[in-house]
Amino acid sequence: MWCTKCHNHVSLINNVYPSQPGETGAKANNLSFLVFYAESRPQKLTKIGAYLEKRTAKDIYYSRIENLKVTLTILTVLVGSKCKQNLDLFLISVVNILAKMLESPINLEIIEQISSTIVSFSSHHNHVILDVDSSFVTPYMKIINILCKYVQDNESNPEIQNKKKVASLRAINAIVSNDTFLKSPKIDEFLEYIIPALLANIQESKTTGIKLYRSLSNTDISDVDIDNLAIQSINEIMQRINPATFDKVFNPIYKYLETNNYMLNNKYLIKIFKIFTKAMNPQYRYLLVLYSLKHLKDYTTDIAVQTNIIYVLSNIIKNGGGSVITHIEVLDVLSDCLFETLQNSSKYDPKDVENLENAYIDCISSFSSNVSYPEQMNDIMQFLVNHLKLETANNEVILKCRIFIIRSLRFILEQRISFIEKNPTFNSPLPIELFIPTLVLLKDNSFNLRLQYYFFLLLLMDQISSSNNIQEDNKYHISKYKFMQNVHSILYEYTQKKLNQPIDFIMIINVFIKNIQVFSHDAIVEAVPLIFALEEITKEKYKSKDEIMLQYAINTMLVEFFDYLSEYLGNESLGNYIGKIKQSKVENNEWCNVNFTNAVVSQWLNKSFNEIEWKTDDFKETSVFLDHEYIISILSDHEDLKSHFEDELQELLNKKYTSNGFLLYNKDDINNSKRMSYHSIVDPKLVRNSIPPQSLRRDITHASIHIEDLKEVLGSYEQLESLHDENILDFEEDEDNVKLTDEVNGLLDEITSQSRINATENKNSSATLSNQPVISTYENVFNSPAKKNNKTITTQEEYPMTNMDNHILYAQDSFINNDYSLHYK
Repeated sequence: MWCTKCHNHVSLINNVYPSQPGETGAKANNLSFLVFYAESRPQKLTKIGAYLEKRTAKDIYYSRIENLKVTLTILTVLVGSKCKQNLDLFLISVVNILAKMLESPINLEIIEQISSTIVSFSSHHNHVILDVDSSFVTPYMKIINILCKYVQDNESNPEIQNKKKVASLRAINAIVSNDTFLKSPKIDEFLEYIIPALLANIQESKTTGIKLYRSLSNTDISDVDIDNLAIQSINEIMQRINPATFDKVFNPIYKYLETNNYMLNNKYLIKIFKIFTKAMNPQYRYLLVLYSLKHLKDYTTDIAVQTNIIYVLSNIIKNGGGSVITHIEVLDVLSDCLFETLQNSSKYDPKDVENLENAYIDCISSFSSNVSYPEQMNDIMQFLVNHLKLETANNEVILKCRIFIIRSLRFILEQRISFIEKNPTFNSPLPIELFIPTLVLLKDNSFNLRLQYYFFLLLLMDQISSSNNIQEDNKYHISKYKFMQNVHSILYEYTQKKLNQPIDFIMIINVFIKNIQVFSHDAIVEAVPLIFALEEITKEKYKSKDEIMLQYAINTMLVEFFDYLSEYLGNESLGNYIGKIKQSKVENNEWCNVNFTNAVVSQWLNKSFNEIEWKTDDFKETSVFLDHEYIISILSDHEDLKSHFEDELQELLNKKYTSNGFLLYNKDDINNSKRMSYHSIVDPKLVRNSIPPQSLRRDITHASIHIEDLKEVLGSYEQLESLHDENILDFEEDEDNVKLTDEVNGLLDEITSQSRINATENKNSSATLSNQPVISTYENVFNSPAKKNNKTITTQEEYPMTNMDNHILYAQDSFINNDYSLHYK
């Protein structure tokens, strides 16, 4: 055994280096002696470090490359030995040596060794302890700065460039992988260099596969490998992030993105934020959502950046970022953003506004496709329906918002179908009551809005139809019939609008047909009296030439309705009779030559009755009408209808239709039968007041009727507004020109419901009127102060078809053949 008294640290160090010409590398035996000496005398580590630092300066001056390699070998071995327990004693010397080497114009072959040394000491370095010492931080910062510079340098020689980048990325990866890195007092300064260096090496295009850097040679390094090494380093940072360090990491990230105009690069943003989200601890991903919403508000004047941030937000939510912050909170902020943009839409390119809307829909989709609880989709739909603000008069901004919200609702319904197919346990009942107030949009004065709502309604009714196979409670059952009756009430008024064009009647008859497909026999017994009532109106009210065109169109539509009904019921007698009526109308030139199917919707956009191929220019009043009694006699003998309604069928078909009444069928679960009763609608406009006032929103299931309430509101009347605006043709009114106030109506309706429940069911009854939806407190979209000179929408021409409308109607054929899905790009 050699005697340690004969050696000091200087001689031990010098013996490791080559002493003869041609020798290369460290002498293994002498290196072992040095390590043993340092491990047995840890107090000598400071002197060992100081001497190596002094020797390094001399070797750099004389360009002794082989000696520098040996120095790096000595440092790497010492750091990896038991000396790591006393790393703080000589780490300052280590970083000084590395900084001097990196600063010098030395041979690039030793860069990989420098990287290996950094990897060794970074796994043991405690940033919390040493990063307060300026003598350590100054050279350490210099190392980080140079490594980040190498990562971003572009050399003329690709081999040299890639070698420098890979070695530097390895070192940076080791630094950020340290568990104490984000706790460093100097973390802000470190990240100021590291974040831009890593992001600069993440490619915009998608990369697959990760080659471990240990297997890379100088000749097979590609951009993909460098991209993956940068991603690995980003992942290391994100895995260690927490609420205390989140802003420290993301402030330089956003600064880099803004400085380099990456906020306008949608593909790059989505890629890097997907990396961030997947790497972060799931419980902290909500911080990304909050941070994105914060920056969304910072870009209120830059619609392109807003759009990209919303797409990023969607991606975060899809990857689990919405588990803490609620979807309503997110939608609330997005609604503010969208409303402000629509208010100033004249400043922007229509295509940019369209892109922002599609981004919003994509964000809604992210919630819908990642449902956390069964009622989540219903909550989102309630939020959107509340923001339609049906009690607010139409102006340009509100109209745009309504059209957009209807598009969003359509998209959610599409998502709902596919999601339930994959997750049957999340099949929560469709909130039919929620959509009853929206039915007024089907007869709105804006054609764009009517058209958008039409396609939404067809999809909604399809989903109501698909729920027929599900076991219904009485509450849901009643909601469906209220919906059916309200659809008929709206169609009754819609048919008589003076502004109607051929496309309106195409929409009307298809909603009539869809109502029959969904509600079957129950819809038929109400639709037939309604159709007869409409025909009677056309006999009495249409005198001028333009009105006679409208008369022809309505009567043709009514005949087409019965033609479909004959096919639906398989009733040959009705079919033969309707065929004769058709022939008579054609022979008398009273037939409106329009194909009443969805397939021709796009052909009739912006076309009037004057563009119909009429067989005559001599328009006379209609002479061929339906024989109501004969049709009723045919339907009364139809076996399916008779078995469904028994002795009441003929009475129902003969009943005069009124828009302020509806039939309600209550299921008797005990006798497995239905009980029919006739109820009057409180307001002939029904739909607009279907949501009770805030003061009367009680749980009707447990209603408690107080005499004090009755005394307080009974006897209070107000003047009844005209049942129909100037765009609705007049018809006979049997109503008095007064009506009870909403408070009286609400209370009386509550009393009626409670009385009926108590009278018909004694035990364990679930028969009750369904509770009306409560308006959400999130009403920000329409809360902005009303501007002066707001213009009310009165005609289609004031707001013509937008580029988005044309794109939907002409580029997509998905609404044809009973497919009402829109696919947003």
